[in-house]
Amino acid sequence: MLARVPRALFCMLLIVALSLSSAPPAHAAESPAYRSGSLLVKLRAGALTQFRLPAGARVQSALASNLYSVQVQPGDEQRMLAHLQALPSVAYAQLDHAVAAQIQPHDARYSEQWNMERIGAPEAWAVVTDTTALVVAVLDTGIAEAHPDLQGQLWRNPGEIANNGVDDDHNGFVDDVHGWHFYHTYSNGQAYTHDDSSISDANGHGTHVAGIIGATGDNGMGVTGVAWRARLMIVRVLEDDAVGWESDVIRGVNYAIANGARIVHMSLGQTESSPALMDMITQAEERGVLVVAAAGNTGNQVLFPAAYPTVLSVGASDQHDQRAGFSAFGARLDLLAPGVDILSTWNGVPYFARSGTSMAAPHVSGAAALLWTRMPNMTPAQVRRCLLQTAIDLGPPGRDDNHGWGLLNIGRALQQNCQSLTFLPLMAS
Repeated sequence: MLARVPRALFCMLLIVALSLSSAPPAHAAESPAYRSGSLLVKLRAGALTQFRLPAGARVQSALASNLYSVQVQPGDEQRMLAHLQALPSVAYAQLDHAVAAQIQPHDARYSEQWNMERIGAPEAWAVVTDTTALVVAVLDTGIAEAHPDLQGQLWRNPGEIANNGVDDDHNGFVDDVHGWHFYHTYSNGQAYTHDDSSISDANGHGTHVAGIIGATGDNGMGVTGVAWRARLMIVRVLEDDAVGWESDVIRGVNYAIANGARIVHMSLGQTESSPALMDMITQAEERGVLVVAAAGNTGNQVLFPAAYPTVLSVGASDQHDQRAGFSAFGARLDLLAPGVDILSTWNGVPYFARSGTSMAAPHVSGAAALLWTRMPNMTPAQVRRCLLQTAIDLGPPGRDDNHGWGLLNIGRALQQNCQSLTFLPLMAS
């Protein structure tokens, strides 16, 4: 027999606000992050006579006083860079980074999305906008499947035929075309586990979260997500009142992993640590899946699962790049992202503005999808650390309990060769 746990145990992380407006299409091309076979080398004053290039490199042109473009073998940039940086005659050596016009989508209400500029999204969109190579599982209240800014963004189970009442792919779930609904019902104090394909969102919370991650970008309507083209798996683990059960969340994470999700997003939390939930999160990491979670609207300590070491824990910032007063903080806070008056998709009315760490965290899931699409060979730990080390520092140098590692900036992250970063020890990663 199970007793009902307090509603605060699994809580929708919220605070409300509202808004309205209107505007049209263009497209972003993929581009390399740096010029192949090229380095920029600055010599120290008076060092020209002592300087000798290593074998396999040659000066291509002089760019300015003591600054040269050096040609190397394509693919040998990182080795040559390390060699040149170690020479006493070299002031600095760097990659020849790509620059691009800053892309802005033509979505009718993009001008109301103050949050996208803050996280460096236009710079990122000049590099990559399409993340359909990977799946993001959204564990929440469901998603409004027919929403015009989301209907083309949903994951499609390739082995399942819609509405035929058959488990075509033999994964144990009948008609799980876009995802699944995990829930319990109660009768005479007894809990009964249920599963069904009812994944639509009567609450709106999950639809709002999904839109921040991946509302269709540059389609002339509504808003844009961090990822303009996405594959969002709907894993409904919260009911219409935005409350659910840990056991259903665990089953939801397991389903997401088993069905190919690379990122699991959870804008939900609980106050108590749980060995069962932590075990599932650990399994996700071991199987190459990144978990992102909202830190919580406690104005105090970070909730679980965000507080677990391998989860990217996200607090909320405001329009002044300050941590919002309602946002959790402390030793387990990793990053801040915009979480005040965030306009996104909704059910009923098509667009709605809300506040909360629930709104902050999906910026990070969308950013992780962009980064991982660009650098698909990274591990979850590398994705996590790249986002942390390229954040905009908002407080004392390095990590602090009030801001984590700082404000998410996906534009900066995409300019880095994150696979070659020497990672610093991260206290709260």
